[in-house]
Amino acid sequence: MFIDFGAPFGLWRFRYGVGWTAVHPFSPDDTVTGDLDGNGVGDLVVDFGVAYGVWALMNNATWVPLHGVSPVRMTTADLDGNGRDDLVVDCGAPYGLWIFGNNTIWRQLHGRSAQNVVVGDIDGGGRADLVIDFGVGGLWLFRNNTTWEQLHPLSPEAISFGRPR
Repeated sequence: MFIDFGAPFGLWRFRYGVGWTAVHPFSPDDTVTGDLDGNGVGDLVVDFGVAYGVWALMNNATWVPLHGVSPVRMTTADLDGNGRDDLVVDCGAPYGLWIFGNNTIWRQLHGRSAQNVVVGDIDGGGRADLVIDFGVGGLWLFRNNTTWEQLHPLSPEAISFGRPR
């Protein structure tokens, strides 16, 4: 578990039975976790703000710079079903949505910025899908890392994903 205690304390990790360990002296704007390199060990992705951009703490050991832009929001999901989580970032206007796929390549997903992004396997195909609220553009599904489908012309007040029983 990673905890941001804010300035001047920064980012810390708590492991049950081990205790607290300082991870970084800076307080991040946002954090997400995912297994970017597919080795079974979760990686921490941190947005350190406009001055520093996005970094990843790979395998709880090494800081790696990912991008110089500070995104509006971030999430991780295995979009192509290969066992590696992909990083999805919304860099805001004028950059839009981007994917850092397979821990190697940045590609633009859409030129618009989103109001919200939710991850889930919508069609039950085993791959994570993205549900994206584009505001006045409505609610869209990016399915199986390939196709766009409009779910509704309105922008929702809130989105969550779960499997009904």
